[in-house]
Amino acid sequence: MTDKTPPIEPTSVTPVMLINPDASLQDLLAYTDLRIKTTKELMISLSCLNTSAMECRDVSAVADVAYLLLQDGSEVLDAARWRLT
Repeated sequence: MTDKTPPIEPTSVTPVMLINPDASLQDLLAYTDLRIKTTKELMISLSCLNTSAMECRDVSAVADVAYLLLQDGSEVLDAARWRLT
């Protein structure tokens, strides 16, 4: 069994979430797929909003969520790639 890998957590010294590199490729890819597709839908929603009614903090909050989803998904995708090599 491979040790679990902590994702990059710039705000934490002790990892809270661990990536299980021994998870099935199907599970790793499903996890990543969900985060990428959710981010895509979030960005579509953002592009459809009336920008004059939005505050700067709203855009910043959406950007933060998108970043976290993509960061999380890309690290799990790296674990899946590692399994394929």
